[in-house]
Amino acid sequence: MEYNNYLKYIKSTVDEYPMKLKSHLVRMFEENAIIIRDQNKIMQVSFDNLEVKNVAGLDIKAQIATCLESGKKAISLFEEWEFLKDYRYSVLFDINDFDSCIDNIRQTKSVNEADACFVFDGNFKDPVHFEDEDALYLKFNLLYSCFIERANEMPIDLYLKYPFLVVFHKRYKIVEFRFDTLKRIFLNDRKDNFLYSRLIDQMIAYLSITYNCVLENIDLSFLVQLFQENTNPAVKLIHQSMRLRDGGEAELGVGNNEKFRIPLIDDLKLLMYDFEKDLDIVPDLKNALNEFLNEIINNSDYPFIRFLLIGKNLSHDNKVNITFNYNSRQYSLIQHMFSQSLIGMERMNDVTEYIIKSRGNSER
Repeated sequence: MEYNNYLKYIKSTVDEYPMKLKSHLVRMFEENAIIIRDQNKIMQVSFDNLEVKNVAGLDIKAQIATCLESGKKAISLFEEWEFLKDYRYSVLFDINDFDSCIDNIRQTKSVNEADACFVFDGNFKDPVHFEDEDALYLKFNLLYSCFIERANEMPIDLYLKYPFLVVFHKRYKIVEFRFDTLKRIFLNDRKDNFLYSRLIDQMIAYLSITYNCVLENIDLSFLVQLFQENTNPAVKLIHQSMRLRDGGEAELGVGNNEKFRIPLIDDLKLLMYDFEKDLDIVPDLKNALNEFLNEIINNSDYPFIRFLLIGKNLSHDNKVNITFNYNSRQYSLIQHMFSQSLIGMERMNDVTEYIIKSRGNSER
């Protein structure tokens, strides 16, 4: 893809970022001397061709656009940052031969190679990789565009650079797909409910064919039982969807309950605990109530659950939704629902670590 066309996709994508991400990019460009300040602390952009442009009077959108137009150094910084940012969705897999797979992937272009990222044409091919101490990352970019007509205004063209990340976690030897929400305006079929599952399926096939990386689905349903027995004060089940054996369906959530009690189920458990001595006098009633609870808890299907990893303060809390057997596949879709107050992949890594450690504990 031509450099100017690729730049068009990046600028249009960044225009739609929330303010917290735009502010982060400005700081990143300043830390890396794309934005410099003169002796009077006036913001200026340093171009690859040694030109300097004053951006102090521009709004943040124009400041970022000027940085991106300054040359390939700024684009390379942006490309590297996409490996390390947070994403909305993820899926976890085991892998057949972790070490052999990452050796194969190291043969692809590195993000640090000159012009490595400009080969993207919007398909799952020609990826670039980035590696640090903890993981090897493989990034693909899908490119989308659409034409928007507006009442009483000029129509506009929108362009989207949509990264799809494959993360090879060295410590746990697992693979994680990471990707963001794709707005419906970029889809030919705006009611398409299988977009993400198709992307996931295509990536599974691509890794197998191209790198001989055979992925195996990780069954996360063990988390349902884990939360029924949970004694960890830093993790709370806050919502669950249930399909009962008799055909009934229910969704139960803690809402604003500060004690994180799932209504009805946890309330009944608490009542039975409070009146345990009275129930001991009527063993048939006690057995019937226990059987009723066991029937609901253990014999129901759970389409999804939602839990909270409690951080050091509210802005560090991790709210996570897991949809089991997503779109009738054998994998689970993880949705990261944290607020917009923090930036970076650390909280995604925290969720992955919690899940993998919990799986290890459940298998002992």
